[in-house]
Amino acid sequence: MIKIAGLLNFYMLLAFLIYGASSVYSQNIAQTEVFADSLFATGDYKSALNEYRRAYYFAVGDSAKILLAQKVADTYMLNEHYDFAKSFCDSICYYTISDSVRNEAYLKKITCLILEKQYGDALVGLDKMNVGNFPTQTKRKLFLNGVACLGLTDFDNSYQYFSKLIDPNDSALLANVQQQFVELKKSYRHQPYIPACFSAIVPGLGQMFSGHYSEGFNSFFLLAALSSIGYFLQPLNVLLFPMIARYYMGGILHAYHYADERRNFNKTENSVRILSLLNTNEPFMTKPDGKNDRNEFNKYTIDSEREISLLISTAFLFYKKFLSSQDVDACIFTPSCSVYMMEAIKKEGMFVGFLDGTDRLLRCHGFADHTHYNTNLKTGKLQDEP
Repeated sequence: MIKIAGLLNFYMLLAFLIYGASSVYSQNIAQTEVFADSLFATGDYKSALNEYRRAYYFAVGDSAKILLAQKVADTYMLNEHYDFAKSFCDSICYYTISDSVRNEAYLKKITCLILEKQYGDALVGLDKMNVGNFPTQTKRKLFLNGVACLGLTDFDNSYQYFSKLIDPNDSALLANVQQQFVELKKSYRHQPYIPACFSAIVPGLGQMFSGHYSEGFNSFFLLAALSSIGYFLQPLNVLLFPMIARYYMGGILHAYHYADERRNFNKTENSVRILSLLNTNEPFMTKPDGKNDRNEFNKYTIDSEREISLLISTAFLFYKKFLSSQDVDACIFTPSCSVYMMEAIKKEGMFVGFLDGTDRLLRCHGFADHTHYNTNLKTGKLQDEP
């Protein structure tokens, strides 16, 4: 009898310990999720992601995992890690039994494709999708179709999708959206090869046509100066002719680039207006970043305190402003060799930095070993910091 009572007490104690451990374990997961929610609310998405993932991997039950997977996917999207976000959306689609939750996860995956500018894949995914009898998700599907068509410059179909989101009785809004599409098509129809042809006929004319007047005058006077030197000092033509040809082609390419940049900027501006008229908060269209290497040069020359390094950096600034700006984009690295040398001089001093920059110039050629560098996904060039 005593043995039976002792054995019973042992099992009761074991059950209590197991229940207590599971209770504490559940509380820890819940506390982790609450803490992650607080980080998310303050905009600390990177830290929130770490906590959400910890809670997700230790969560018990499909419903808890699906809820956390939604939060993990949202946070990955805000951290611009779209591949991971898509994988969690796939997990939600696979494990959930709710059509509404599955549709929402799939639409979120389509959103990731659009944010990655994979508009064709987004349209294919939307075409295969059946949202059923869910009005909100039907509207969201129409909206994503419109944005994907907008990204592919299929403006007519984009307008058709967006017009279905507008109340037929709201004729003013419909007319306003239609007018924005008319302006969008008008601003986008100017082909970049037209300014390029202008620069081919008269150096610098294409840049001025695209609104870059200083670049245009610079291109014209640079080529005029080199041609004049070659005319009066004909023995130097052996050296000058390759330079003239390079700057001439550089002016044509820059004219094309500036025109294409201006066209895409106008497209972005008009697209933002269209999305704002539809009262959406989707961060699909962002304004182009105006930051460039020249801004870094200007900042460095202003902040520089040493006369010699200031003189060298000013010489690089002159090169960047009047010579490199007219050259073809031949540098295979990012940042460019001139910016690299400037930063190297700033970090390592004039002598060592100049040698480091010279080493970079010698490495900048088409036969560089790409396996030694990471590729910058934004520029498509090799990443090489000083």
